[in-house]
Amino acid sequence: MTAHAATSQQVESGRARSGELLARRSTRTPGWSGSVRSKSWASTRLGMRGASRFCGERGSVTAEFAAVIPAVLLVLAFGLGAIEVVVQQARLTDAAADSARSVARGDSEGLMNQRTVGAVGSAAVSVRRSGDFVCVSVAQPAAGPAALTGLTVRGEGCALGDEEADAEAGS
Repeated sequence: MTAHAATSQQVESGRARSGELLARRSTRTPGWSGSVRSKSWASTRLGMRGASRFCGERGSVTAEFAAVIPAVLLVLAFGLGAIEVVVQQARLTDAAADSARSVARGDSEGLMNQRTVGAVGSAAVSVRRSGDFVCVSVAQPAAGPAALTGLTVRGEGCALGDEEADAEAGS
């Protein structure tokens, strides 16, 4: 007899044992033609020690999820705050460029300040002349969550001035 050959008694005993296990551990849902599934999958597949390991971890995903949510919200808030600061800086740079063009055309600094306040609200405005160029710098405290850091956002714009307008402004 070879190692692979089995006696009829061994085969019958194996069938009986498998049928016994199938009857004892399985249920079928009426009208369902799927595979047979054990009532206690963890206890039959992994043994009692494995089942207790899974049962002891019930709710661990919920606890981990609850711990991660504040961190995700904090990262989201910092990301949105950074976007808000970048948008604010773009507005200040645009307002500074408009103000520099206004001063370069020969408009008064009072009119330039009015236009700047209309564009970005309350802001510190400074005008600097360097040769033919007129540069305007606009600064404002950061808005949104970045305001807690005390960050100041700046924008600067320069324009080529008229020599006649510079002469009029100097006299």
